[in-house]
Amino acid sequence: MKKEALKIIEDLKQYDELYIIGHNNTDCDSYFSSYLLYKVLKSFNINVHFCILDDYSILEDDKKTINDFSKEEPEVVKRSEIGSKKFILVDHNDPSQSLNEEGLNIVLSIDHHIVTNKVKNTYSIEYTSTGLYIYDLFKELYDFSLEERDLIAITVMTDSCFLTTSRFKESDKVLFNELNTSLDVNETKKKYFRITDFSLDMDFNITNNHKVYHVDDLEINRVMIKGYTEEKKYMDEYVKRSNEIYSNNLFIFNDFEKLETFVYYKGDLLKTYDHIVTSSMLITKDLINEIKTYGL
Repeated sequence: MKKEALKIIEDLKQYDELYIIGHNNTDCDSYFSSYLLYKVLKSFNINVHFCILDDYSILEDDKKTINDFSKEEPEVVKRSEIGSKKFILVDHNDPSQSLNEEGLNIVLSIDHHIVTNKVKNTYSIEYTSTGLYIYDLFKELYDFSLEERDLIAITVMTDSCFLTTSRFKESDKVLFNELNTSLDVNETKKKYFRITDFSLDMDFNITNNHKVYHVDDLEINRVMIKGYTEEKKYMDEYVKRSNEIYSNNLFIFNDFEKLETFVYYKGDLLKTYDHIVTSSMLITKDLINEIKTYGL
């Protein structure tokens, strides 16, 4: 890890100015990991900017958490200006999730998802969150403050539905405990964990929880909805509408009462997990195996 971190720092010193950006449909991990990487690289005198694009959006479920824990306002980059800048992608390594163009000046990606091979210099390991990966990558070179370790803890909690999903592995638990965060997991969960608000417009909920994944030359449109057993009554309608809006639609419903995950592909129930799975990476891997085996 230390050797990789040193290489990243040395490689980035050649650039006059760099813009760090998460994916456009921003969640806590994307937002805070971008900020954390900005703080780390800035400490090594690399001229970096913590940024968002002018047309970005924040996931409805994460708005309050981001507002409450945000330490610094990101700079806004106009989409019309991205061609003249050099970028570092955080929490994604597929330009279509932010810049929408592959031929731009992307010098680095740090992520925890499937490697798309669309960014040449990609560092990605399947940690619970990109924030936790950044911590492990740079902890021997950078002294993370308690405030910053709390932000890392937030990325882990929100990306694992507060440590309840299979994404939070034993190896990640060791690192999480190492953070010695000041945040109490149960209290933070009570304050910030929310299921999908089904009183909102259905199309809004679908598009607000949508991400695009490119795997094996296949574009997959993932929609993830959170609820309890009672909310399963909405699923037929949500699956149908999601499939109308997006091609190759991968629809995921997490039932936090029975701790089950239901996965639909192109409108049909593909698989049921007897635990909560929020890792689109894991589900997508299973989906690709099903496609190769059965030609879905």
